Amino acid sequence: MVIDRLGTAYRFDEFSISGHRGTLQNAHGQEVPLRPKALALLQLLLERPGRLALREELLETLWPNTAVSDDSLTQCVSDLRQAFGPRAPHILRTLPRRGYMLCADVEQLDLRAARQPRAPEPSTIEPSHDRERTASVVLVNKTHQHPEPDPGSRHMADTLATDLVTELASFEDLRIVPAQAAAANAFRVALDVRRTALLQRASLQLESLNGTVLWAERIEVPHGPAPELDDTQLGRLSINIVRQVNREDLRQARALPPASLTPRQLWLLGQDFHRRGTEGDTITAIDLLSQAIRLDPSFALGHAALSYAVQRSVTHGWGGMEPELARQHCLSHAQRAVQLEPGSPPCLARLAFALLLQDRWEEAIDTARAAVQSCRRPTWEALAPAGEVLVYAGHAAEAIILLRRILT
Repeated sequence: MVIDRLGTAYRFDEFSISGHRGTLQNAHGQEVPLRPKALALLQLLLERPGRLALREELLETLWPNTAVSDDSLTQCVSDLRQAFGPRAPHILRTLPRRGYMLCADVEQLDLRAARQPRAPEPSTIEPSHDRERTASVVLVNKTHQHPEPDPGSRHMADTLATDLVTELASFEDLRIVPAQAAAANAFRVALDVRRTALLQRASLQLESLNGTVLWAERIEVPHGPAPELDDTQLGRLSINIVRQVNREDLRQARALPPASLTPRQLWLLGQDFHRRGTEGDTITAIDLLSQAIRLDPSFALGHAALSYAVQRSVTHGWGGMEPELARQHCLSHAQRAVQLEPGSPPCLARLAFALLLQDRWEEAIDTARAAVQSCRRPTWEALAPAGEVLVYAGHAAEAIILLRRILT
């Protein structure tokens, strides 16, 4: 038996099984290694919480038409107890010579149903709009279009194009698409490398598909056997491209009627209001971000941003929400974000701060460090909140190192 990777997911005690990844995650969203048979056993038990699963039935289901000893099942149970750690006695119960029972409360989620649009409240957003949560970018290498392209320029252009795709593909709110699959609202990054007497000059332009130039940057590299950009330059370029894409999408979103906004546009508007920092703007941000995740319940970055906005309302006592309820609201959205995207640095960073609000200090520190370890580039969204958690937890020297990464 195998985990249904696209169907059912479960949450229980401090753990979850990701339906789309088929893996076990702990409360921090970190993957807990399990052999396939142990994971399959866990799913069987999750399908019948509070009910006895007989040993004979489990052996027949897990090893159909195969002669195995009870030791195989015992080893799987041992694997599960080791994965659950100190929580094992609260989750799994052994009934001697009979079988096993999962004792924790279980929440079952049908991810296929969750991906379908939920009917929004009549007073908010019409249900017929686009459900996109990412921006689409087409990368065009114009160097090959020169009548007689220089081999060195072609080499640099090809290398730069490959490296940029690698960098841009790691952003959660952006995807690289082929030109033939691009929608009307996609963006184009045009790359052109030309040789001068002393150096290679690479020009990059961010354009709308109708050819309007939205941003441009030029990089110059001295001649050499293999002129290439270093990781710092590539990281800065990719961040600038994503920043400009988001800026243009936000500009367009401000001009649209509320009923036509996509989850991504609501997310961008919500973050824009949140950054203004007043009580009224924070409440508006919470409303916009709540609408975004109602339209797309599996929008991880939407849950993370909503957790952040609610966190501010907790800090300042804004919005009239009872403080303990607001803190729980903040935590639940951060946990949901990490369950949807376990390796996302911004989502992990928001969970770290939400755990801090609950005085769960050790978990907050571990989660903040997990956010840092998952972060390929020094982005403010991931490293700043992780650094704040470390400062509050008494690890100021570690936080200073993170802040220096952001500033350099």
